[in-house]
Amino acid sequence: MINEITKKYLIKRPQINPGDIIRVHQEVMEAKKKRIQVFEGMVIRVKGGKGLTSTFTVRRVSLGVGVEKIFPLHLPTIKKIEIKKSSKVRRAKLYYLRDLTGKRARLKDKKLSKDVIDMMSAIEEEASMEDTNSKKQETKNDQDTITPEINSANLNGAGKQMPNPKSQNEDKAQKSDEKKPEEKKEVKTEDK
Repeated sequence: MINEITKKYLIKRPQINPGDIIRVHQEVMEAKKKRIQVFEGMVIRVKGGKGLTSTFTVRRVSLGVGVEKIFPLHLPTIKKIEIKKSSKVRRAKLYYLRDLTGKRARLKDKKLSKDVIDMMSAIEEEASMEDTNSKKQETKNDQDTITPEINSANLNGAGKQMPNPKSQNEDKAQKSDEKKPEEKKEVKTEDK
């Protein structure tokens, strides 16, 4: 019964395994603006399987300091997960990497199967389609709010023409060119 209730909250994600180097694109709110924040690192732990409570831990070294972040797998603010590289590992939890740096922290690469690559591309296409649809709706809403402002601006400045900034710059350049030769002539007359 619990599985039936939680089924509608599950989000389709690629299979994440320990040793994968991934990029997590998460939507973040800052002051009233939304932006996408990318966290790239190695997956050192996956917990909970495929259920709603499943999490994965991503570790990266930033400015010489190890940073780990735990993400819930089905978090709605995670817009996309890219698997950049998979490594061959023999453990479920790679905590020993915390003590290693440089070449010692490297893992052997594992080739991705065609099924995994196809599934990743299908998920990315679905996400891009959703993004384009949401952007179209936002632009329609923006156009509806902008048009009254433009109309009121046109009514206030009826009959007035706005000066062309290019022509103003050209006029200034011509005036400065005209002044320069005159100054040179004056200097020459003083020397004589």
